[in-house]
Amino acid sequence: MANKMNWKPLNLSNVEKENLPEILVVYGTGFPKELGAHANFITHSEIIKFNSGKNVLQNNTRIACRATLRWLLSVYTGISPKSNQIIVNCFGKPCIPDFGVFFNVSHTNSSFLIGISVSGRIGTDIEQLNGDENIHEISSIAFTDNEKISFVDEAGFLKTWTHKEALLKAAGLGLTNDLHNFDAVNFTTKWGLKAYSFKCRNKETATVVLRTKSELENLYFI
Repeated sequence: MANKMNWKPLNLSNVEKENLPEILVVYGTGFPKELGAHANFITHSEIIKFNSGKNVLQNNTRIACRATLRWLLSVYTGISPKSNQIIVNCFGKPCIPDFGVFFNVSHTNSSFLIGISVSGRIGTDIEQLNGDENIHEISSIAFTDNEKISFVDEAGFLKTWTHKEALLKAAGLGLTNDLHNFDAVNFTTKWGLKAYSFKCRNKETATVVLRTKSELENLYFI
């Protein structure tokens, strides 16, 4: 699992298709000023959906994430942000059919991570503990015996957890009741995928799992 990558700023107003990488991983903490009003980029039903939660900060983060995602997808597909048809599979994984563009998103209350690839499947997960979690209790339910041995502190727990969740999302699956038998490292190798874990700019832990022949070298922030 590689974890040494470079962070680079991404100016959304200057994004053009010929300049986009084969794999794009973008981290954000708010609505990008370059995009102006979010209503220009996301649908009315999405605004209603993402404003439905009781946590206003999380609602705003989800709106910022979807607007940024739609803008980036429009550059990859050549279709206006609102016109890209994002559908959800039976496991709740969003996708755009027929374009060969794979994507996945994850967010905390105040930050989000977007992964886009034209190489194949991609899954992302970003997490930050709030201090109330019992990581040993969670690991006893969700980790394999090997995974339990591999972590000794919160950093190790988050690295294992984000890897497991990102892998399931890359595979197009949801969280299962059989997580304690699902070894993330073994299945990443078995399915021919690569996993990259890293610390984000506000100290969150994230993992990206994807199918690619090249290496993920750069991460972008907005």
